[in-house]
Amino acid sequence: FLTTRGDLAWADESVDVEPEQLDTYAFRAFKKAAVSMRRLTQEESELSMADLLGKLNLIRNGKPTRAAMILFSPDAETVSGAAGIRICKEINGDIEFFDEIYGPMFLSVDRALDLIMTKYTVTPITYEGIIRVENYPYPKDVIREALINAISNADYGCTYPIKISVLPDRLIIQNPGSLPY
Repeated sequence: FLTTRGDLAWADESVDVEPEQLDTYAFRAFKKAAVSMRRLTQEESELSMADLLGKLNLIRNGKPTRAAMILFSPDAETVSGAAGIRICKEINGDIEFFDEIYGPMFLSVDRALDLIMTKYTVTPITYEGIIRVENYPYPKDVIREALINAISNADYGCTYPIKISVLPDRLIIQNPGSLPY
């Protein structure tokens, strides 16, 4: 209630770190992807950290916002307990094994997708001539989109991370939060 009453959302409040502390692998990967997709020019990608975060509306009063920390900081969970993903394999209601992904949420989608497709699901293989075809039980693009939606719509003011349950016949992705009002 309190985070919706002020001028700022919870994620828009600044954190007491210097913008340069976010010059991490995740941020460099973000800049590289943004340039390759023509979302940033090469010149824009070479701006100072503070200027680039400012263009992305991820800086307030000269300090990175909580959203910037969650996206790019290797210690994102220090800002929010929800800045993580917990994946578990369940069979007959019992958890067989699990993984936890913490760190910058910008990189978490690919890390979670890789784990789901390689460790958590069985991928039958067929051949078309001499070409090996992996028949994933779920389309990768659909899982990626669901993960992006879960991360984008999570309530990072909560204390528990996104949870992915892989069951024998389905995949369940849960996040703390709801759709934006």
